[in-house]
Amino acid sequence: MTTQRLTKKDRDELRRAEIVAAARKCVVYNGFHATSMSEIARTARMSVGHLYRYFENKESIINAIVEMITIEHLDWIASTAFKKNIAEFHIQRFTERFVENHEERALLLEMHAEAARNPDVAKILADADKLFRKVAASTVPKIYPDMAEEDIIARVELMATISESFLLRSLKAPEAEAARMNKLLEGVIGYIWPKN
Repeated sequence: MTTQRLTKKDRDELRRAEIVAAARKCVVYNGFHATSMSEIARTARMSVGHLYRYFENKESIINAIVEMITIEHLDWIASTAFKKNIAEFHIQRFTERFVENHEERALLLEMHAEAARNPDVAKILADADKLFRKVAASTVPKIYPDMAEEDIIARVELMATISESFLLRSLKAPEAEAARMNKLLEGVIGYIWPKN
């Protein structure tokens, strides 16, 4: 499909996606503070004035980045309902996000670091986390129909804690053998989400 065949709405959405991709790259390589609107515009190959047609400020672009990451995670959560071995699936996800994907790891760390200083970014992350937990809590009963709601909430929260711990530990190049760690982790996650 050529650009001429796209509607204005489609072209605008495509342009916004290009800006978000450019911003992600800038934040990963330069950090949040060193990333300016002019740097994002240059990476997206447009003028700063054109950039402001799509985003009001840097926080609004960060919001779009977090929204995109959240959608990716929600799609992943929805797919867990069809996985037989949830523990193995979680380990694979942790490995993909925090060990193999250095860009995503850097991006998530930058977002969390900025949230500690910037209440607007903190709210963006908090809202995304609420949505994430809400969808997770509504997906789990499809796998464990007899599990109490309080247990579901606690288990989802514990999985989020393990996930964020992986994010931080992955920075320090843990010395433990990955296969041995994964075996232990499989036991922990298997206890949280037992096989039906």
